[in-house]
Formats: sequence, structure tokens, C-alpha cells
Amino acid sequence: MGKEKHKSGRRRAGTKILFQIVSLILIVFIASAFISYLFFRNSQNNVIQNSKDKLVEHKARLFCSTNRYCTNIAAQIVMVENPGISLQTMTNDLAIGFDQNTLTPMQTGINGLLEQMVDDNFFNSRMALYAFPPESGAGYGSMIVMSSDPETIYQELPSELRDLATMGKSGNGTGRVRVDDQNSYEFFKDGVPGIGLEGEYLVTAYVYSPDPAGSDLWFFNFSSMHDELAAVDKFYSEENGKINTALILLIIGMSVVLVLLMLVVLSHLIQKNISRPINELEAAAEQAMEGDLEVEVPIREGEEFEGLKTVFNNMLISLRDVLDMATGSGKSADTAGRVTPSAEKDTVRAKRKRRGGRSSIFFKVAVMVVLIFIIQAAVMMIMFNGSQTRLAEKTKQRFVRSTAETLAGNYVYLGNMVQRYFYDIFPQLSDPKQSGELVKSYRTKNIDPMIEKINETIRLFPEQGIAGMIMNFQAMAPTPGIFDVPTIVMGSEDELMFQELPDGLIELHDLTAEESSAYKARIDEGTTYMLVDDGPSYLGLSGKHLIVNNDHHIEAGVPVTYWVYTIKPMEEELAEIESFFNGERNNLLVSMGIVLSASGLLAVVLIMFVLGYLLRTRITEPVDELEVIAERVMKGELDIDIPIQAGEEFEGLKRAFAAMLESLQKLVDKSSTDDS
Repeated sequence: MGKEKHKSGRRRAGTKILFQIVSLILIVFIASAFISYLFFRNSQNNVIQNSKDKLVEHKARLFCSTNRYCTNIAAQIVMVENPGISLQTMTNDLAIGFDQNTLTPMQTGINGLLEQMVDDNFFNSRMALYAFPPESGAGYGSMIVMSSDPETIYQELPSELRDLATMGKSGNGTGRVRVDDQNSYEFFKDGVPGIGLEGEYLVTAYVYSPDPAGSDLWFFNFSSMHDELAAVDKFYSEENGKINTALILLIIGMSVVLVLLMLVVLSHLIQKNISRPINELEAAAEQAMEGDLEVEVPIREGEEFEGLKTVFNNMLISLRDVLDMATGSGKSADTAGRVTPSAEKDTVRAKRKRRGGRSSIFFKVAVMVVLIFIIQAAVMMIMFNGSQTRLAEKTKQRFVRSTAETLAGNYVYLGNMVQRYFYDIFPQLSDPKQSGELVKSYRTKNIDPMIEKINETIRLFPEQGIAGMIMNFQAMAPTPGIFDVPTIVMGSEDELMFQELPDGLIELHDLTAEESSAYKARIDEGTTYMLVDDGPSYLGLSGKHLIVNNDHHIEAGVPVTYWVYTIKPMEEELAEIESFFNGERNNLLVSMGIVLSASGLLAVVLIMFVLGYLLRTRITEPVDELEVIAERVMKGELDIDIPIQAGEEFEGLKRAFAAMLESLQKLVDKSSTDDS
């Protein structure tokens, strides 16, 4: 029963050492994982903020690219619809209107076009206006003279908008960016209170010069960004939620694996380096206690207990000598119980080697810890790298779709403007009875002056870089009596005129929602898009290009449906996204590498100190005590009080040692009594 108690106490002590080491490494592991996660979250926040900034910048530049075209065609529409108005009289008419607090025909016409811009949700416009610059010559300072909101007309332009329009050509500051000589933009996070707008707004400013000899006009558009930025937050929130869940499961899983691995490995090390030697010493002590002094403890070179085992074996030799002397069958009293020089040398050598054994334990534990942290670093880096890669891909997909939606949505306003302009200069187009001339031109494949004028206007889209497009054309859907197959009838490229629509573009138009994929999808009933990695070659293009298809219905003698195709290069923009994510990924991996390396090093250092302390207090010092006791026994001293602490690693061995000495003392006393 006593033996079982001693062994149980030793097992509890061994378990305590094991628990302490495992807990320490687990704490360091979780801490390093948490710090890595903080770096990851910081990287994700950078990604989110960058995505928002890029969205604002991308939308601003797309919008700025349309300002020149929109203002010019608006002016042309107003002049066609109001004969007698010229560019030379615009400024004077506006000044007269202000003096009389009335609206000129030009103002009324432009206000209607601005209202249409808002109604058509052009770039999510909530307001658009024109204002005089301070140096206009009208003498009224910065005054709003035309607006989609009539209540703002003849109000003074807020100072922040004046600053945006007049910012220097070279510098960007306070969130303002100059795109070129005429365009600039600023993101207003808290709205523009001066004109009653609240929320997140992108404001673009365009310096319009209708007459080189006259005054400029400032054109401002106010695009609501709340929904789009909220969509970015939602997108990344959903993605981060998935990543966070996966990361938590990973950390929990790796922690469980870590604990199990360390329990197995450390249990093996403790069993091999501590428990087994103690068991061997206990067994030898118990045999000696029963009177078998011929027992010899096996010694493995370099082990932690080599010194104690050597001293123990030498002690048994000395005890045999003492017992032989007591019974009169051995050495003389002068030599009995003395430590022989060879035994003393063996003991000293074994003590020196014990340090090597302890270093071996340190080395094995350190190697295990390093391997664990290398595995942790590899798994977390693979996971984070995979996460960033997936996020980069999804961000590109979302960017392509957002660009497609912008191009498709903006064509509604641009198409309405162009159609209104052509109805003004070609009145027959608005008369179903007269518009058959256009259909007749299609049927005969004749590029008459009307079609040439339409194409001339469409060519301005890529020439002026409107929304970044490089090609735009319209194909007539199969129409009885005109074309049996979709045929290109208008466009920015003359060589495409009256060619059959390529199969790839027909397939894009007929794409269903069920057939949608990452870069080829149907947005709504009349809009589809696709990203072509290289081409499309049938249009003479190479590289990444976005193709957006819109349906447009008009009456031209007969109901006609046009399939409108807009093509925009995407190589640079997608490469920029990829470059940003590569930079973020590299920064994250470097940061995590440093954190995990430092954590592994810290864990090793802590293990050295903690394990060294545990080995010293629970192994080395008790071993030294037992070695001193064994040396005293070797000198013939059997009446020794051995200090024993309940639950210590050597409790069982010390009790066995004490019992052995007590038994040997009784044997020696009995032998002495018998001799008497």
C-alpha cells in the first residue's frame, strides 16, 4: 500500500511538471496566434480602407471623364432647343437673369437636364449645379446659377466647394485631388451642409469654359456614396466573418493538437529521462531493503541520473563491505566503508555527465517547441495567404461588377442625352412616319449623313475617354424585314459597320442568370457583362477588357431594339488591385513571420528558464541530496534522516531509500548482536 502511495505521489508530481510546461507553451502559442491575428486584422482594415478609397477614386475619375462631354452636349441641346442663344451671350444672360431674379431660357433648359441627370441616377447623383467663379466679371462672387434643385439657385457657393474648384494643379490635400487641368474631386464624409446634403458624398468639380473670351462656369456633381461604401463594408464583413470563424477553429484545432502532441512527447521525455530512472532506483532500493545487496542499477551514459546511479551502485558495494565486516566475513575494519579512488572518480565523472543529460532534455524540448512554432507559422501563413488570395480575387470580381454596373447605369443618362440631341437635330427621328429613313439606310447598308452624324457623336465617347471606354457600338437585334441576324449599325469603329455581331457578343447578350460566373454575369433583365482575359480578338483587342451590354428600345418606323456594347480596358486597374494585395500579403507575412519567430524564441527562452527551474528544484536538488546521502552511506553512516516532502518527484525513491537504510541498519545491528 505504501509503495502504491509513493508511486501515486510521483505520478502526480510528474503530471504537475508536464502540466506546467504544456500550459506555458500553450499560453505562448495562443498569445502569438492572437498577435498574428491582430496583424491580420490590421491588414484587413487596410484592405477595407483601400477598397473604399479606390472605389471613391475610381468613381471620381470615371465621372470626371464624362464632364466635358456632358456639359458640351447639354450646351448644344439648349442652343438647338433655344434658337438665338450663343456661347457669347451665356454669361450676359445669366447676369441679367440674376439682376431680375428670373431664370433665362438657358437656365431653364440646363436645369431640366440636371434634373434628368439626378432622375436617371447618373453616378448616383443627388444634386448637380453650375456656379460662377469669383472672377467671372458678373460682380456677384461665387453664385449658383443653375441647379437640379431650384431652391439653391442664386445662393452663394459654399467655401469648401470654391476651394475644391480652385485648388492648385500640382498638389493634393485635405482629401482633395486634382485629376487634370479642369477636373478635381473630394470625398465629404459628413456631407455638404452649405447646400443641405448630409451623409457620404463624392463631389466632382469641373471648370467649364464655353467661351474662351468669356467667363468660366464651375460644374459640380454630388454623388451619394453611402450605399456603395456600406456594400463594401458588408462585403468585407461577410468575408472577414468567414475568415475569423476559420481562424478561431484553426487556433482551437492547433491548440488541441499542440496539447496532445506535447503531452505525448513530454510524457515520453519525462518517462524516459525521469520516471524510468526513478523506477529503476526504487526497484534497486526495494531489493536492497529486502537484503539483496548484489543488485546493480543499469546506467546509461549521459542520462540525468547517471551520477546518482553510480553513487548508488558504489554505495551498495560499500554496504556489502560494511555487512561483511559486521559478520566477520569480509574486509578489515580499516578498509570497510571507505570510498575507493576508482569509485570516487566514477562519481565525479558521472556528476559532470549529468549536466550533459540535462542539456539533452533542454535540447529535445527546445527542438520540439521550435518545430511546433514552425508548424504554427506555416499553417497560419498558408491560411492567411490563402485568405488574402481569395479576398484579392473576390475584390477584383466585385470591382469588375461595380465598374460594369456603373457603365451600364450611366449609359441610361448618356443614351437619353444623345437621343434627345439627335431628335433635336433630326426631327424626323421622333416622328415614326418619318423615321423609316434610318431603317431604310440600315436595310441598304448605306452610311448616310444621319448615320455618319450619329457615329461621329459616338466616336467622341472613346476619343474623350468617357468612363474609360475605348470602343462603343450598337447592334440591331434580329428585326423582320431589316436584319435576320444581329448586325452592327452604329459605332465608334467604322470598320464594324453592318457586320454581323460576333458569336461571343451574342452569347453575352443571351446569357442567363443561371449561367453567370465570376467574371461573366447578368446584372438585370437588360444588362450583362463579361471580363475577357485576352481580347476579344475578333474586335482586334488584346489584354483584359470589360464588355458591358445594354438593351435600348426605340421607335424608328418599326419597334427596334439595339444591343449596346461598351468596351473598357481593365488591365491596369486589376493589376493595381493585385499589386496592392501582393504588397499587403507580403507585409502581413513578414510581420507574422517576425511575430511567430519572436514567439518561438520567447517560448524557447521561457522553456529554458522554466524547465531549468523545474529540473533544478524537482530533479537536480533532490538528486544532489540523495547523492550526498549515498556518499555518507558509502562511508559507513547508516543512521541518516532523509527529508521527504509529500508530492515531490522523488518521494517514492526517498522513502524506499530511507526504508532500505532502516532495514540495513537493523541487519547490521542484528549481525552485531549475534556476534556478541
